[in-house]
Amino acid sequence: MPHEFDNFGNLVPPSEEQLAAADEETEIIVLDQGVLEDETPYWAYLSIKPSRYAEFIQKTSQQIPIDLEEYGEILNQGYEEEVPYWAIEEMQSQYQFDDNYIDQLTNRLMALQKTFMQQNELKRIYAIVAHMKKTQQQLAEKQQAVKGNATQSKIPQKTVAQHKNPKRK
Repeated sequence: MPHEFDNFGNLVPPSEEQLAAADEETEIIVLDQGVLEDETPYWAYLSIKPSRYAEFIQKTSQQIPIDLEEYGEILNQGYEEEVPYWAIEEMQSQYQFDDNYIDQLTNRLMALQKTFMQQNELKRIYAIVAHMKKTQQQLAEKQQAVKGNATQSKIPQKTVAQHKNPKRK
């Protein structure tokens, strides 16, 4: 899915249609770690459809109890606090799972956002300059028109003859 930004540089969430199309060809593999109701620690790798991912992240980040199988297929799981090394290696070899993917994606999106904002700023500056040039040109045309009208409407001034009244006696 292409990444789109709004005019303020915020990432635009994918539409329902885009998510449905992504569901056909993509799954997101996540590692969820937590504690069961009986305080038993667990870890689980899940394969989640993109259309369910946002809800999954929202609920797990708020620590709302969920049934993991409602969100996707459990690929691997265990009941330890830390994921065992063998499980990490297995997920990396079978699914190319990368613990740093979210950080890498975040960095890539921030770079794209920065480029987007710079391009938008340039467009905005060019638009302002174009507007100022247009306004300046319109002002110059108005001044020229006023100047032209002033020369055409000049009325010759009457010359006043000066004469002296003779002195009266």
